[in-house]
Amino acid sequence: MNYLKLNRLAVIVFFTISFSAFLLGLFSLIQDGEKSAEIVKNASVFVRGVEVFVEIAKTNEELSRGLGGKETLFPNTGMLFVFGEDGIHSFWMKDMKFAIDMIWINKNGEIVDIKEDAKPEFFPERYSPRSNARFVLEVQSGFSKKHQINIGDRVLLPTFVLK
Repeated sequence: MNYLKLNRLAVIVFFTISFSAFLLGLFSLIQDGEKSAEIVKNASVFVRGVEVFVEIAKTNEELSRGLGGKETLFPNTGMLFVFGEDGIHSFWMKDMKFAIDMIWINKNGEIVDIKEDAKPEFFPERYSPRSNARFVLEVQSGFSKKHQINIGDRVLLPTFVLK
Protein backbone atom coordinates (compact mmCIF):
# COMPACT_ATOMS: atom_id res chain seq x y z
CA MET A 1 0.00 0.00 0.00
CA ASN A 2 2.75 2.42 0.85
CA TYR A 3 4.34 1.50 -2.43
CA LEU A 4 1.17 2.53 -4.35
CA LYS A 5 0.91 5.84 -2.47
CA LEU A 6 4.58 6.56 -3.14
CA ASN A 7 4.18 5.65 -6.81
CA ARG A 8 1.08 7.88 -7.13
CA LEU A 9 2.92 10.76 -5.43
CA ALA A 10 5.87 10.36 -7.81
CA VAL A 11 3.52 10.48 -10.83
CA ILE A 12 1.80 13.62 -9.50
CA VAL A 13 5.15 15.34 -8.86
CA PHE A 14 6.41 14.33 -12.30
CA PHE A 15 3.34 15.75 -14.08
CA THR A 16 3.39 18.92 -11.99
CA ILE A 17 7.03 19.57 -12.87
CA SER A 18 6.43 18.71 -16.54
CA PHE A 19 3.41 21.00 -16.76
CA SER A 20 5.34 23.83 -15.06
CA ALA A 21 8.21 23.42 -17.54
CA PHE A 22 5.71 23.50 -20.42
CA LEU A 23 4.14 26.73 -19.13
CA LEU A 24 7.57 28.30 -18.64
CA GLY A 25 8.55 27.42 -22.21
CA LEU A 26 5.25 28.75 -23.56
CA PHE A 27 5.67 32.01 -21.64
CA SER A 28 9.20 32.35 -23.03
CA LEU A 29 7.92 31.89 -26.62
CA ILE A 30 5.22 34.51 -26.10
CA GLN A 31 7.80 37.00 -24.81
CA ASP A 32 10.10 36.28 -27.77
CA GLY A 33 7.16 36.87 -30.13
CA GLU A 34 6.46 40.23 -28.50
CA LYS A 35 10.11 41.21 -28.88
CA SER A 36 10.02 40.20 -32.53
CA ALA A 37 6.98 42.40 -33.11
CA GLU A 38 8.85 45.33 -31.57
CA ILE A 39 11.91 44.71 -33.74
CA VAL A 40 9.77 44.72 -36.89
CA LYS A 41 8.71 48.29 -36.07
CA ASN A 42 12.26 49.36 -36.93
CA ALA A 43 14.15 48.56 -40.10
CA SER A 44 16.51 49.99 -42.71
CA VAL A 45 15.90 51.22 -46.23
CA PHE A 46 18.57 52.11 -48.76
CA VAL A 47 18.25 55.15 -51.02
CA ARG A 48 21.04 55.59 -53.60
CA GLY A 49 23.25 53.42 -51.39
CA VAL A 50 22.56 55.46 -48.24
CA GLU A 51 21.19 53.47 -45.31
CA VAL A 52 18.28 55.12 -43.53
CA PHE A 53 17.12 53.68 -40.21
CA VAL A 54 13.34 53.92 -40.13
CA GLU A 55 10.46 53.47 -37.79
CA ILE A 56 7.65 51.64 -39.57
CA ALA A 57 4.17 53.21 -39.53
CA LYS A 58 1.58 50.63 -40.57
CA THR A 59 -1.46 50.80 -38.29
CA ASN A 60 -4.10 53.50 -38.74
CA GLU A 61 -2.95 55.16 -35.51
CA GLU A 62 0.72 55.13 -36.57
CA LEU A 63 -0.13 56.39 -40.07
CA SER A 64 -2.22 59.21 -38.63
CA ARG A 65 0.28 60.28 -35.95
CA GLY A 66 3.43 59.94 -38.07
CA LEU A 67 6.27 62.12 -36.84
CA GLY A 68 3.85 64.58 -35.19
CA GLY A 69 4.97 65.44 -31.67
CA LYS A 70 8.55 64.23 -32.12
CA GLU A 71 11.25 66.77 -31.32
CA THR A 72 13.64 66.02 -34.19
CA LEU A 73 15.07 63.43 -36.56
CA PHE A 74 18.70 62.40 -36.46
CA PRO A 75 20.70 62.21 -39.71
CA ASN A 76 19.90 59.11 -41.77
CA THR A 77 16.78 58.29 -39.76
CA GLY A 78 13.15 58.60 -40.68
CA MET A 79 9.74 57.04 -40.81
CA LEU A 80 8.46 54.68 -43.49
CA PHE A 81 4.69 54.81 -43.99
CA VAL A 82 3.37 51.50 -45.33
CA PHE A 83 -0.06 51.60 -46.97
CA GLY A 84 -2.02 48.47 -47.86
CA GLU A 85 -2.56 49.59 -51.42
CA ASP A 86 -1.39 52.06 -54.03
CA GLY A 87 -2.97 55.49 -53.94
CA ILE A 88 -2.52 59.24 -53.79
CA HIS A 89 -1.57 59.36 -50.10
CA SER A 90 -1.58 62.99 -48.95
CA PHE A 91 0.38 64.31 -45.98
CA TRP A 92 0.27 67.41 -43.80
CA MET A 93 2.50 68.83 -41.09
CA LYS A 94 0.10 68.54 -38.13
CA ASP A 95 1.90 68.66 -34.75
CA MET A 96 5.29 68.74 -36.52
CA LYS A 97 8.19 70.62 -34.91
CA PHE A 98 10.73 70.46 -37.75
CA ALA A 99 10.94 70.47 -41.55
CA ILE A 100 11.20 67.21 -43.50
CA ASP A 101 11.57 65.77 -46.98
CA MET A 102 8.76 63.45 -48.11
CA ILE A 103 9.60 60.74 -50.62
CA TRP A 104 6.73 58.80 -52.24
CA ILE A 105 7.63 55.28 -53.41
CA ASN A 106 5.58 52.87 -55.53
CA LYS A 107 5.12 49.14 -54.92
CA ASN A 108 8.21 48.40 -57.06
CA GLY A 109 10.48 50.58 -54.91
CA GLU A 110 10.66 53.42 -57.44
CA ILE A 111 10.48 57.03 -56.24
CA VAL A 112 7.45 58.66 -57.86
CA ASP A 113 7.58 62.08 -56.16
CA ILE A 114 9.54 64.16 -53.65
CA LYS A 115 8.54 67.14 -51.54
CA GLU A 116 11.64 68.82 -50.18
CA ASP A 117 11.71 70.99 -47.07
CA ALA A 118 8.07 70.70 -45.98
CA LYS A 119 7.79 73.10 -43.04
CA PRO A 120 5.48 72.88 -39.99
CA GLU A 121 4.39 76.49 -40.39
CA PHE A 122 2.64 75.58 -43.66
CA PHE A 123 0.04 73.45 -41.82
CA PRO A 124 -2.77 72.73 -42.85
CA GLU A 125 -1.40 72.58 -46.41
CA ARG A 126 -1.48 69.04 -47.81
CA TYR A 127 1.23 67.43 -49.93
CA SER A 128 0.26 64.79 -52.49
CA PRO A 129 2.31 62.76 -54.98
CA ARG A 130 2.00 63.12 -58.76
CA SER A 131 1.17 59.43 -59.12
CA ASN A 132 0.17 56.44 -57.03
CA ALA A 133 2.46 55.36 -54.22
CA ARG A 134 2.38 52.59 -51.63
CA PHE A 135 5.08 53.94 -49.30
CA VAL A 136 6.18 57.34 -48.06
CA LEU A 137 9.60 57.92 -46.53
CA GLU A 138 9.95 60.97 -44.29
CA VAL A 139 13.51 62.09 -43.58
CA GLN A 140 15.36 65.18 -42.36
CA SER A 141 14.91 68.26 -44.50
CA GLY A 142 17.81 68.48 -46.96
CA PHE A 143 18.36 64.70 -47.17
CA SER A 144 17.11 64.51 -50.77
CA LYS A 145 19.32 67.35 -51.96
CA LYS A 146 22.40 66.19 -50.00
CA HIS A 147 22.20 62.66 -51.46
CA GLN A 148 20.95 63.75 -54.91
CA ILE A 149 17.73 61.75 -54.61
CA ASN A 150 15.57 62.01 -57.74
CA ILE A 151 12.25 60.79 -59.07
CA GLY A 152 12.89 57.43 -60.74
CA ASP A 153 15.58 56.38 -58.24
CA ARG A 154 15.10 53.01 -56.56
CA VAL A 155 14.65 52.43 -52.84
CA LEU A 156 15.60 49.07 -51.33
CA LEU A 157 12.77 48.31 -48.91
CA PRO A 158 12.64 45.66 -46.17
CA THR A 159 11.08 42.48 -47.57
CA PHE A 160 8.47 42.24 -44.81
CA VAL A 161 6.78 45.47 -45.99
CA LEU A 162 6.48 44.16 -49.56
CA LYS A 163 4.14 41.32 -48.55
